[in-house]
Amino acid sequence: MDRGRGRNPVPMDRLAVPDLAGWRVERVADLPDENPLTLLPDWCCEILSPRTARDDRRLKLPLHAESGVPWSWLVDPTLRLVEVYQTVNGVPALVATALERESKVLPPFDVAISLEGFWLPGPEPSESP
Repeated sequence: MDRGRGRNPVPMDRLAVPDLAGWRVERVADLPDENPLTLLPDWCCEILSPRTARDDRRLKLPLHAESGVPWSWLVDPTLRLVEVYQTVNGVPALVATALERESKVLPPFDVAISLEGFWLPGPEPSESP
């Protein structure tokens, strides 16, 4: 690990593997290929499933924030919902959401992202009463 180039180490006593992770090119020009990763991501994304959703919300989302990951997403394919969290004082704070076919700028990305292609074909989620 090269500490001289602004790379923050991930605490080795807290191993959590995100479904997706990303680094700003300004900070990390070359993607790391170590396993486990010791380079703190700028963005993590968890894809929720019935088996993982509880731990992704209760354990991994707070762990990402406590570790200093600036942005985390939770993507719920069942609800067709993306939740965007920003780390504020070591705590994840919900700052944006997007549904099904919306096209929005979702932090930390600076371009509109169309969610239409995110979801598998199937019935639309039902509205809550």
